[in-house]
Amino acid sequence: MVEELRSTDTKITYLFKLKHDIRVESKVNIAKEEIETLLHERVNEVESIAALMKKRPFSSLNGKVIKIMDRMPYLGKLQGFLVIAKPLLLRRILERTTLFKEVFAVFEEKEPKMSEILETLGFGYDGEPTEFKQPTPYAQIFIREIDDSNYVVAVRGIPFQEIFECGLEVLKLPIVTFAKYKDVEKRIAMKENGVKKGIDELFHHLNSVYDRPPRLGLGKDDIGDYVDWAFSRFRKYALHFIHKHRAKADNRMARMVLNLLDVEPGDVILDPYCGSGSFIADASMMGIKAYGLDINPLSTLIARVKCNLDLPIPDLRVELIKLLKDYKGENVTDAALWKLLENIPEGHRQKIRERKTQVSDILAIKNRIDKISGKETLNAFCSERIKNLKDFFYVILSRCIVKLFENNRKNVAEEFKKDALRFYLDLFATKQVSSVLGVPFKPKPEILTMDSRELSLPFKVQGILTSPPYFDAINYLDATSCYSLILLDMLEDGLEELDKNITGTKNVENDITLKKLEGSNLPTSSKRLIELLMNDERTSKSTVIFQYATDMLKVFERLYNLLETNRRMIFVVGKYHHWNLGGDTLRVDGARVIADLARAKGFELEKEIFHTIHKLGGGTRITGESILLFRKPPKDFIVEEKPTEVDEIFKLIKGRVMREIKEYFVRQEEKFLESNQQ
Repeated sequence: MVEELRSTDTKITYLFKLKHDIRVESKVNIAKEEIETLLHERVNEVESIAALMKKRPFSSLNGKVIKIMDRMPYLGKLQGFLVIAKPLLLRRILERTTLFKEVFAVFEEKEPKMSEILETLGFGYDGEPTEFKQPTPYAQIFIREIDDSNYVVAVRGIPFQEIFECGLEVLKLPIVTFAKYKDVEKRIAMKENGVKKGIDELFHHLNSVYDRPPRLGLGKDDIGDYVDWAFSRFRKYALHFIHKHRAKADNRMARMVLNLLDVEPGDVILDPYCGSGSFIADASMMGIKAYGLDINPLSTLIARVKCNLDLPIPDLRVELIKLLKDYKGENVTDAALWKLLENIPEGHRQKIRERKTQVSDILAIKNRIDKISGKETLNAFCSERIKNLKDFFYVILSRCIVKLFENNRKNVAEEFKKDALRFYLDLFATKQVSSVLGVPFKPKPEILTMDSRELSLPFKVQGILTSPPYFDAINYLDATSCYSLILLDMLEDGLEELDKNITGTKNVENDITLKKLEGSNLPTSSKRLIELLMNDERTSKSTVIFQYATDMLKVFERLYNLLETNRRMIFVVGKYHHWNLGGDTLRVDGARVIADLARAKGFELEKEIFHTIHKLGGGTRITGESILLFRKPPKDFIVEEKPTEVDEIFKLIKGRVMREIKEYFVRQEEKFLESNQQ
C-alpha cells in the first residue's frame, strides 16, 4: 500500500478506479502504462480501495464520498491506481482513459488556493464552499470543511469511455425494445424517444444512484439493472461491432494502445494495416487525425463506417425509412448471375448458385442502396455525404451476406431490416451521449484502400499503431469477406489477385532457395526461422515466411521515413507461434521476430507488454499478444543486433502440439507476464 498521502502546494492525489467488468487480468497492466503515458507520472498500485480510505486525504472525506469510491470495485489483484501530480484539466483525462469506472482528484487546501486548484482542474468556482456541486454531466465536486477553513475536496469524474459503453445499454430498456408499431416512422420515433429518455436516466443514475442493487434475471426495467451488472455487456459502444472481421482487435485494448502513442489533439497518426479500423475508431473522440490503410476493399469499407461517427442522423433516418418501407424483392436473371460470377473460383460460384433466391434479395437491396441521392446540387460536400450514407447500408448488407454464407440465415431482407435499425439506434444513442458530453467526433479519419508496401504520404505523422497480419495463422479471405467482395462488386482484379497481394498470404509463387535466403537483407532471427523450416523440407511454409518477412521489411522502411523523430510506433502481434517440425513442435517467439525486422530499419524497441487474448476472441494457435513499443531514435542512434539473443527466440519441444504443449505455452506466457511485473 502507498505511504501516507498529503496534498502540497503543487500536487494533488488522483485515484483511478478500475471497471468492475474487466475480463482479462493482463489488461490491467496496459491500463497502468496508459496512465503513466497520459500523465507522465509514476503510478502506485491500489490493491484495496477500502484500505486506502484509512489514509489522508481520503480519511478526511465524508461517508457518502467514501461509499461512492468503494462501490462496485474490480475484484482482481488490483482495484485501481494512485498518482500524485499537479492539477490537470480533468476533462482531458476523462476523454482518454479506457478501463476506469471513475477518476477522483482529491486534495486538502484553504481558500483561495482551493478555488485556484478547481479552476485548473477545469471547473469554475464561485468561492462558496457548499458541500456538493455538479458543474458538468460527467463531474461532481464534494467539499468538506475539516477545521479552521481548511477543506478536503474530492472531484469525481466519469470517464467518457464508461459513459459511451453504458450509453448502448439504454437500447435494452423496455421503452426501446417494446416499441414495435407496424408503421415504420412511428416505430423509429418511439424508439428514438425511448433512447433519449434512457440517456437522461443513465446520467441521473451515474451521478446520483450509489446504493441501488441491480435486478438480475427477468423484469429488468431500470438502467441500473444493466449498467451495474458486471456481465450484462460485452465491451460494446459506438459502431465497433457493426461487422465481424478476422483478427479484429479488442476495442478497449485498441483504445489503450492509441493512448500509449503519447499523442495530443491535432496530431496525426497512421494505421498501415487498419483492417476494420478498431485501432483508430476512437481517434476522433480525442481530436486526433487518423489515417487507415488496408489492401482489402471490404476492410476499408467497414473502417470508413466504423470510424465515421459524424454521420448526419436526419439524412440517415430518411434513407432508413425508405429502405424499410420500399424494399421489394427482385429475381436475378441467369445472365446477370453469370456476369457477377466472372473471374470467381468455381467453389465460390457453386455456393452462390445454391443460394440464388437469397442472392437475388441481396442484389435487389444493393440496387436500392445505389439509388440513394440528395435533392441538393451534387457539390463535393453533398457527394461525400451521400457516399457516407451508402457505405453505412453497404456494411449492413455485407453483414447479412456473412450471415447467409456462414450461418445459412436465409431471410436476407428481414435480417437487413433488423440490422439496419439496430445499428442506426446504436449510432443514434452514441450521438445522444456525445451531445451531452460535447464530443464532436472530429477530425474525421481518412481510410484509404492501399498496399502498405507502396505506402507514401505527403506529410509526417506523430504516431503509428497497428496489428499487422500474422505469419500465416489466419485466412483473411474466408467467408467473412470473399462473398461480400463478390456480391457488392468490390473486386477489380478478382479474388486470387487480391489474395496474392495480402501480406501473410499462403498464395506465394517461386519457392525460396538457400542461396536466395543468404543473399537477402533479412535479420538473423528471420533467416534462422526460415532455415529451420527448409531443413525440415517445409518448402511451402518457409516460402510464405520469407515473403512475409521481406514484405514487412519494406513496410518498416516506409514507416520509418513517415514517422517524426523521437515519436512512437506500436505493433500488436502474436507472441508465440508453434509449428510441427518433424515429429516435434517448434515454438517461435513471433514478437521478437517482428521486433528484429523493425530494428533492422532503424527503430528502437522501448518496451514489450504482454497480454492474454480473451477466450471468446482468441483461437487455439495464438493465445497471447505482445504490444511492441518502438521509437524512432535520432539519426546518430545505432541499433545493434545481439546474436546471442537469437537462440532464445526458438525452442524445440518434444512431441506434437497436444493439450500438454498448449498448457506449456500458457505457463511460459504467465512467466513472461510475472517477469514484466517484477
